[in-house]
Amino acid sequence: MKYNLFFVFYLFVIFTVSSQSVSDTYRTAINDGDMSNNGIWLPGKSINSHIEGSTYLFSNWVGSYKVISKNGITASLFNLNYNLNSKKLEAFVSKDSVFQYDLSQFDYVILQDKKFKVLNEDLLDGLFYEVFNGNRIKLFKEATVIVEYGVLNPLTQTKMQEDKYVKMYSYYFFVNGKYEKAKLNKNSVLKYTNDKSALVKEFASKNKLKYDLDDDVSKILKYYDSLD
Repeated sequence: MKYNLFFVFYLFVIFTVSSQSVSDTYRTAINDGDMSNNGIWLPGKSINSHIEGSTYLFSNWVGSYKVISKNGITASLFNLNYNLNSKKLEAFVSKDSVFQYDLSQFDYVILQDKKFKVLNEDLLDGLFYEVFNGNRIKLFKEATVIVEYGVLNPLTQTKMQEDKYVKMYSYYFFVNGKYEKAKLNKNSVLKYTNDKSALVKEFASKNKLKYDLDDDVSKILKYYDSLD
């Protein structure tokens, strides 16, 4: 398994696609392509789509990513994106060639200073942004995508606005050995830090931190995690 994984990593270092952007004009479609323990090759498929936006997590496919496998192997991969519909990690080679990874082999996907954790526990499945990872509490953010249908003119029966993909976000606190879905606001943050809520409120107020911003909540939880 380890050697297979290294082969795939090496393959994508060779096939790096630099400074090339991809749009939803191309969609992957599974056929009887080559299969391995590490993923599957998918052909690019041209489609006609009138839906604006993207079904992918990252804004584009260009860039270098660090990935960490379940057994601790770290490597650099290029031109990745995460399909929010299929919950698959994909690498773009050309409009005729896409590689879809077996996500279950990965532990983390890292883009610059942002870490994305692969979760497959309880009802959570896929790639989650790690807002905070402490000893006492953890917080993860899940992105999903829906179609927001455009406004239809009742007289002409033509669309005044096009359909578009809209990203939605959900948050999960991990405390006492289980995940709990919650809104990111003052009430939920103080609920999960209730044993030190007075100190947490003082810290947030003193540093002018907001309870609904990822980076600010990360600082709040880091402070809480440092308390005895």
